[in-house]
Parts: sequence; C-alpha cells; structure tokens
Amino acid sequence: MPLKLSALAPADRSVQIDGPARKVSDSRWYGYVVGHWEGDSFVVNSNNFNDTTWLDQYGSPHSDQMIVEERYHRLDHDHLEMILNITDSKTYVGIWKGDKKIFQLVEKPARSEFNDLPENICAFSEVKLHGKAWQQIHL
Repeated sequence: MPLKLSALAPADRSVQIDGPARKVSDSRWYGYVVGHWEGDSFVVNSNNFNDTTWLDQYGSPHSDQMIVEERYHRLDHDHLEMILNITDSKTYVGIWKGDKKIFQLVEKPARSEFNDLPENICAFSEVKLHGKAWQQIHL
C-alpha cells in the first residue's frame, strides 16, 4: 500500500509500505522509497537515486550511491519529530546527520475564499513558513 509524503506541492512521492524492498534497475529523481515501522517510529529508506539532483539549495552534490533514511516519531498529539540521515560513501566521508525537526499541528483556520489551501499541504506549520513562496509558484 503506498503512502504519500510531501513537504510542499508538487513534490509528492509514494512510500511503499506493503512489502520488502525490491531491486529496481533504473535510477529515479526521488529514488526508490520503502517505509516500515520500528516500534513507534516510521522509518523511510530511499535509495537508487540518479545523480542529477542536489541535496540542498546550495548545490551540494550526491552520487547514485546515496541512501537517505528518514525517521518519524510522534512525540505527542500535536508534535511530530523527523530525523534525517544521508549516507553517500562515493561523495562524502561519513554519515550526514540532519538536525532534528519538529512539526507542530496547529489549529486549522476557518475556510474562506481568502485562506483556502489545497488539500495536498500536509502540515500547517510548514505553510506558515513557506506560504508566500508556495503561493508565488502556484498562483
């Protein structure tokens, strides 16, 4: 069963959660993504990337050997923690460990013609941070 994870539209990607990892011969922009549960954490592993993308807005490179691990853990009803680790022995010496990121569930504003958001925005705390940039791209 695929699960959709997205930070900002239109960067949707499917996470396979219904079976073991499969060997895929062709490389992909977002890699091949498989998720599984480890206790109360949801772990997403991605590999088989092509090497034509960057890691960040500064142009940090990666190779086709990059492996990305995302760990999601619900801290309480209103908070979701994400930890990101990147391994790429072809480009970097060690594991790149991202800062822990906490997503906070905030009360959804009343809908109106002035603040209606598309359904594919997954965390309103992120909309507050990126709302103007997202609107400029999509309007």
